[in-house]
Amino acid sequence: MKRSHWLWLHRCVGLVLAGFLLVAGLTGSLLAFYRPLDEAFAAALLKAPQPVGAVALDPLVVRERLLRRHAGLRIDAVPLSVEPGRSLAFLVQAAPGAAAALAIDELYVDPWTGRELGGRLWGDPAQGRVNVMPFLYRLHYALLAPSWGRTVLGLVALLWSLDCLVGAYLTLPLRMPRREGPLVRQGRGWWARWRQAWCVRRGAGYRSTVDLHRAGGLWLWALLFVIAWSGVSFNLAPVYRPVMAALLGPWEAAALPQAAGLADGVEPDWPAARAHARALMAAAAGAAGIAVGREESLALDRGAGTWRYVVHSDRDVGPQRGQSTLLFDAVNGALLAVQWPTGQQAARTATTWLTALHTGRVGGLPLRLLLAATGLVVAMLSVTGALIWARKRAGRRCLRHAGALRPPVSRAAGMDWWGDTAGAGRPTVENRRR
Repeated sequence: MKRSHWLWLHRCVGLVLAGFLLVAGLTGSLLAFYRPLDEAFAAALLKAPQPVGAVALDPLVVRERLLRRHAGLRIDAVPLSVEPGRSLAFLVQAAPGAAAALAIDELYVDPWTGRELGGRLWGDPAQGRVNVMPFLYRLHYALLAPSWGRTVLGLVALLWSLDCLVGAYLTLPLRMPRREGPLVRQGRGWWARWRQAWCVRRGAGYRSTVDLHRAGGLWLWALLFVIAWSGVSFNLAPVYRPVMAALLGPWEAAALPQAAGLADGVEPDWPAARAHARALMAAAAGAAGIAVGREESLALDRGAGTWRYVVHSDRDVGPQRGQSTLLFDAVNGALLAVQWPTGQQAARTATTWLTALHTGRVGGLPLRLLLAATGLVVAMLSVTGALIWARKRAGRRCLRHAGALRPPVSRAAGMDWWGDTAGAGRPTVENRRR
């Protein structure tokens, strides 16, 4: 394809993506600080100061208390890690046969006293400020419509990833004709000319808009591509996984036998399941030479008949929530799978790092600030791209109008209708201004 074709494609794809990326960029700049902002908006739910000398309650004991208080409640996921000054969040749902549906899906409890702090239906704006950040999160990753919004944004991320490559190519300077060789020796070589693409000239107007669009994309190109491609991993796994498997090798380990679902009315022994999970994890980590840290969660999948036990280990990236996962049969306790975030499969390791960079789980405050700034840059690129397209479109209309009014010029005379020598293929600055 010719460069002009890639430029046309870049403009068309950018115009299609502009609205989506504007929303994703602005919301993403806020989500870089999701935790502190969520605590500010929902402090009554999320904060639980630790009394002097108090010891945290066992989360499984708290779960049992909640189930005794609320007969129509089901809790199949329990957080096992208690953070100082922060409440425990339980995902809740209505038990089979419950009289009415629940108005919440998260219930917050003080881990020091067991007192219920309240709940929220995650992401529902009707509940007010407690859902400001969950609402922005839902808007960012699924356009408030998980049924189809995630697929749409997955396609947007895929097109954006490809467009990042095209955009980078278009910033490269054109090859200079041989007759301009002396100019190269005067300091206008390829690198000297490409360096101009990284600069924004002073002043306002269309030229500065072009510079902002081009230089903004270049300076943050690597992070923009990481965010775009990791967005594909979040929302478009049927495309992401085969590509990563082709590049880095098999995505998953060999499939292990699956468990059967639990029969209706069967309530497993949660403390026994946790004890068994700890033993399985200790054996698996010891065999692999992995150091296991804090526990994160224990969850029951009743349909699949499996337990999911998550811890933080030295295979996790960053100090935040761990992703080292162990699956075992809920009926006979047989080990089904152990998944380490890094060091097990190249594709999984790369994905862990990509998603950690996307969400700011590594790098601390500097990376979160950079992510917030990048979100604003994404919004700026969307706006400037649309402005450039509008200016080009207006210019083409003016040229077509001028061509309709101007008498034809014979190409035999070696001139095109712009008045340039034939084959120049581009209007002069003077004609563009008319």
